Amino acid sequence: MRIQALLAAAALLTVTGCGGDSSVATESASAGVIPAAVSCGDAPALRQRAADDRRRIAESRSDQERISVGSRANLLASLAVIADLKCKVTLAEADEALKPALEAARKAAATKSVYEKTRGFNEASFAATGVVEALLARIADRAK
Repeated sequence: MRIQALLAAAALLTVTGCGGDSSVATESASAGVIPAAVSCGDAPALRQRAADDRRRIAESRSDQERISVGSRANLLASLAVIADLKCKVTLAEADEALKPALEAARKAAATKSVYEKTRGFNEASFAATGVVEALLARIADRAK
């Protein structure tokens, strides 16, 4: 009987995270969402991942998780925009410019530090914004 009670308590503590930083466990489970590259057909999946992260923000009680997941959601939304733009125009420089952003995001996803996660995802988002600008400029040039 005592063993069953101990096993039940251990299972409960595992599920609730022992009152510790539950964002680490949650984050590591979703660390694989950063793509290695972005192409035209990726937009719907990236938008869905960003929306899923936004829902997680609303459901979370951890401020740390809200911040890091929100940063990742912003990056994924930017990547979805890039994927949409790649359906309209190709620009080899955009792929090269996006590589450091994706690498920064993968490093952010792999770390356990909330600060480093947030910083890495924000760095990646900033770089992705530059790619969006380059693709939009290419579209504008084609329209002339």
